[in-house]
Amino acid sequence: RLYRTRAFQKQDAQKVLAIYNDNNRRRTCSTIRTPQYFATFPKKSQEFVVIEDSRRRIVAYAISDKSTDRADIHEIGTRTDDVLPTLLGALAKVAIKRRLGELKIFLPPDHPFARFCHQYDCRFTTGYHKNSGALIRMLNQDSLFLRLRKDWNRRIAHSAFREHSGSLRFATDIGDTTLEIRRGSLEVRPGRKARTLLPLSQGQLTQLLVGYRGPQEILREADVEVSPKVLSLLNVLFPKQYCHLWDVSRFEGLRLRPEDFDNHS
Repeated sequence: RLYRTRAFQKQDAQKVLAIYNDNNRRRTCSTIRTPQYFATFPKKSQEFVVIEDSRRRIVAYAISDKSTDRADIHEIGTRTDDVLPTLLGALAKVAIKRRLGELKIFLPPDHPFARFCHQYDCRFTTGYHKNSGALIRMLNQDSLFLRLRKDWNRRIAHSAFREHSGSLRFATDIGDTTLEIRRGSLEVRPGRKARTLLPLSQGQLTQLLVGYRGPQEILREADVEVSPKVLSLLNVLFPKQYCHLWDVSRFEGLRLRPEDFDNHS
């Protein structure tokens, strides 16, 4: 296929946003962006390029800095894997233009572009600071669980538990919330008794929710024993994953409305 790389234009904002949302809607901790978000791009310190197919549809984008002594790519988005070779070529030109021998790309290791780069001379680095955890604070456990109900039902529907019935009670220092499942349909029941009690600290529950650590690690630390079936269910509801905040989103001070959260799955 033929692709063309060009500079980002203001009228591209909606199409780029659609790619961003499609790429990140299943990734925990990704920033919720509104159509107004990309209207502020590109920043003076950034280069923003898009890639079009032969029908002039935007199928990829990349945001890098304008430094002369390094080639840092802070965000990429793709519509199809077919464009990955072209995207790599476009990013390589950034390094060549600056007479640099390497690129540094900030992205989660399970991203399609990261997997594509396995066949080339690449190095992946993931750092974990000592005694660190997710920089997240729960304010209301019950309302948070209610917000997550839709995603939990989606995960159950695509698992071996789609006909399962049971209940899980999460008791922390800030809340007591039960997940009640009947024939694969999950409901949030604050303060209700359950078949399985999971007494956790707020920090342990937070790490479980965002996928920073898996259920088996959290339960071992909390000294909580569950049956193999319950552990399998917890792995479905709380999969360990690479939650990721793109560098472009850091400290942007996004102005969000309550309805923006309701439209993000």
